[in-house]
Amino acid sequence: MDPIRPYPRYLDWMRYISAFLLLGYGMSKLAHMQFHLNAALSGRAAGSLSGYQLTWFYYGYSRVYACVLGLTQVAGGALLLSRKTALLGAMAMMPVIVNILLIDIL
Repeated sequence: MDPIRPYPRYLDWMRYISAFLLLGYGMSKLAHMQFHLNAALSGRAAGSLSGYQLTWFYYGYSRVYACVLGLTQVAGGALLLSRKTALLGAMAMMPVIVNILLIDIL
């Protein structure tokens, strides 16, 4: 019979770092610090905006969307803080993180 190996500490650190990043970005969306439209951008034609500006303009258009995304990130980050709920938090955050990654890459 194999002895039980201890839980690696680096996995705890990765989980905590991920949780605090999600909590930080979620709170910044709730505080209206992300997806905040610059007044100079709102008067410009959509064709003159860069991809980054157009993305922020699009996602900043709906305050409700930013709040839902922020609440989702805060909830997922909170779930990652405990080992018992970490799997649920990781599964809930996977589509959100993939969506953010694709937006940033493309």
